Amino acid sequence: MNSSPETEPLIRIEGLSKSFGSKQVLNGVDLEVMRGQSMVVIGGSGTGKSVLIKHVIGLLKPDAGRIVVAGQDISTMDMRGINKLRRKMGMLFQNAALFDSLPVWENVGFSLKQHTKLSGKEIKKIAVEKLKMVGLSDEVSDVMPSDLSGGMRKRVGLARAIAVDPEIILYDEPTTGLDPIMADVINDLIIALQKKLNVTSISITHDMTSAYKIADRIAMLYQGKIIEVGTPEEIRSSDNEIVRQFVSGSAVGPITVEVMRA
Repeated sequence: MNSSPETEPLIRIEGLSKSFGSKQVLNGVDLEVMRGQSMVVIGGSGTGKSVLIKHVIGLLKPDAGRIVVAGQDISTMDMRGINKLRRKMGMLFQNAALFDSLPVWENVGFSLKQHTKLSGKEIKKIAVEKLKMVGLSDEVSDVMPSDLSGGMRKRVGLARAIAVDPEIILYDEPTTGLDPIMADVINDLIIALQKKLNVTSISITHDMTSAYKIADRIAMLYQGKIIEVGTPEEIRSSDNEIVRQFVSGSAVGPITVEVMRA
């Protein structure tokens, strides 16, 4: 029986494997993300969470398996096809990854400049609108990134992620490096944008407070595989010993609760 568009995952990862030299990072990852869903991937340091989402956006090619995004197999596309598909995606990089030589509005409008024929004036207008959506005033638009606090840089990164009106947003450790109050502000923004823009998202994080708050479903990555997927409540009460250790923060041995990077 054929699946209807409503029941077909917007993002489907099948048997995804990736090695760097002799180190196997992903070893047969399977994951489905439905349209409009907020999926959060958790896991210890070095488990490959960042590697996973870099495959989704086409920054890495798998050794085996495939990634189907909106019905298209991104793992077999050429760069022209990948760039076209990326216009449907936004990404908040860890530490925001802003261009320090460009003012805020040019950072926000970078993808628009790359992929559209809009004038600088039109791009700045859109950039200011997106900045307002993440709680920043138009006065910030001409500021240089070096003059922003960590929380403001994250917000500018969020504004850049939504500048192209994406269908999909990928979040790489959205609360890393922030104090608890600002981390909660970012979590609230992620939830608000999810509802307002009706996007599908994948977030990777080691922050379980954030994961429980922003997720519709949570998947745990361990030893290169997804070992459990469930709602926040199902993950919180999991019978899997590895999952229980990680979410309680009492992980030992091969499980390492990460602090700053995936």
